[in-house]
Amino acid sequence: MLGGAAREKTRAYFTGNNVELGLKLGFTAFKLPVDVSPHEGPDAMKRFAAKLIETRRLIGPDALLMIDVLCRWNVEYTIEFAKRAEEARLFFLEEPLLPDDLAGYERLCREVTSTKIASGEHEFSHYGFETLLRLNAAQLLQPDLTWSGGLTTGLRVAALASSRGVPVAPHRGGSVYGMQLIAHHPACILAESFGTGEPGNEVMAMLTAPFQNGHYLPVPGSGCGVDWTPDVLRSKAPSLL
Repeated sequence: MLGGAAREKTRAYFTGNNVELGLKLGFTAFKLPVDVSPHEGPDAMKRFAAKLIETRRLIGPDALLMIDVLCRWNVEYTIEFAKRAEEARLFFLEEPLLPDDLAGYERLCREVTSTKIASGEHEFSHYGFETLLRLNAAQLLQPDLTWSGGLTTGLRVAALASSRGVPVAPHRGGSVYGMQLIAHHPACILAESFGTGEPGNEVMAMLTAPFQNGHYLPVPGSGCGVDWTPDVLRSKAPSLL
């Protein structure tokens, strides 16, 4: 109904600190959450940069490596860290600043040359993404379809990004909902892990797209491929019935 698929499968990236598990599962791209902040001083920065360089050695030269800062840093800290971590060859550096610091993101996109600056997880309409692109304040967009208006907004964001040559990697893209957009639109280049390798339950399993050899696949069948049977709803969400 969206017009067909751009690809049959999409490279997945593993989010988490257990890189060895990700390698065992077959991932070839990895994103580590950041656990250091500016107030901890330069030694903490050095330790985390060294951790990333060691991770690069572990995953090999052809794997992708990214970090998610979780909005903990400031502009100056991010610029210095990007220089220290050049040997790790980061593909993108996600949300180093608070989402509303557009001037800061514009400066990072202008001054950091060793990696892409990723943002957008906390935007809630395509208007916010248009602003990021217009100000050159993001080099990779990360809409979350369950937060930012669903599939329609996702399509608008992907179209905006494509018109400016900016890639898209939706937040929680490995969910069955994210994969519909990712499989359809050429601007979407990666699918974030969702459920794979995580403790889960029947509902989580239903919401996780099929995973195979380091790639996520769209769920076959109509809609998003989730069959919310009465038995599942009664066992997992009785208050809704």
